[in-house]
Amino acid sequence: MSEIPALRDALRDTARRHTARRRRRLTLAVAVPVALAAVVFALAGSLPRTDETLPGEATVTPTATATATPGVTLDDAERELAKVYGVFRRPARASDRPPNRLREPAMSSIELEWERARRVATLGERATYVIPTVDRGRVGLCLFTRVDAERPGGGGCGPFDPSTAMSKPIWGKTFYRPNTVYDVLLPDGVQEVTVHFKGRTVTLPTGENGFMYEGRRVRKFTWRDAEGNQHEARAGI
Repeated sequence: MSEIPALRDALRDTARRHTARRRRRLTLAVAVPVALAAVVFALAGSLPRTDETLPGEATVTPTATATATPGVTLDDAERELAKVYGVFRRPARASDRPPNRLREPAMSSIELEWERARRVATLGERATYVIPTVDRGRVGLCLFTRVDAERPGGGGCGPFDPSTAMSKPIWGKTFYRPNTVYDVLLPDGVQEVTVHFKGRTVTLPTGENGFMYEGRRVRKFTWRDAEGNQHEARAGI
């Protein structure tokens, strides 16, 4: 009889360990996707390339960190962006308003107004939108992709640095079977973008401060500024 309590205690200990492991697995299953989403956005330029295609999954490569300015407003942010992107120097149009399904809450620290958005590029039903933001006193922007008339493809937000807008532009990559949708935010003066594949290239016109391309096995994009200097963005993330 004395062995029964010991056996009961052992079974209880085993059950508790199994429960703890299940809880840890559940915590990881919930937390890992959130952590990965943050890493993909913050470190997109340094992540290894992947050929995995997941519908609606997007990454955005941010620019360098901007300087915080006390009291900066969305009007200030829009004026700063207008110095680089002419799309903000014209009045907003009905076509600039993103579909409602794109209007998902951003991070709590980011201030934005959707009526300030501009559509910078289209590709069939697909479209790319940019919107000024203020984040902790820093001027920034968000880049969003629409993969068809009703479905958002994803996007991200980051600080705005005019000194790198041409050489290291914000760009996105949406995995959408069977191809990948790319979008690049480009400053004034860029008229066309060359898409590089292995052994061949294709040159296409830009939209309003933006460029979209859908395809596979893209290696990089190149473009020239108004002075003829060439810049590039590698397509691998």
